[in-house]
Amino acid sequence: MFVLQDSEARIQFEVDLRAQLSRQAAAHSDHIVEVLKVQERELEAKFQLKLSEHIQREKEAFQQQVAGWVARLHGIEAALDSKGFFHYWQQNLTDDSFEYYETEQSGKISFLLIAYLHGWNDDFTMHE
Repeated sequence: MFVLQDSEARIQFEVDLRAQLSRQAAAHSDHIVEVLKVQERELEAKFQLKLSEHIQREKEAFQQQVAGWVARLHGIEAALDSKGFFHYWQQNLTDDSFEYYETEQSGKISFLLIAYLHGWNDDFTMHE
């Protein structure tokens, strides 16, 4: 009878031990999942920060390029104004000698582009 009780106690002990190990394994698995989720959030935040910084740098570089282009266009306009190009163009050419495109903001630039496309040099002579 003592052997039977000992055997039953051993079986019950093993069942309890397995249940406890199973709970510990589940708790460990849950902990690992939570740690991975935290790491994922941290990595996502770092990635978003780096991406935002990179986009900002690219935006600033592009804005500098655009500012350079605008400055060059203003320089071209100033050079043409100083040579009297627009006055010469308006006085000596008729509307049917070129396609006339002008808006309030880009009129001088349009004249410049049209003149270039029609083959005019800096000194208002035709180039070949």
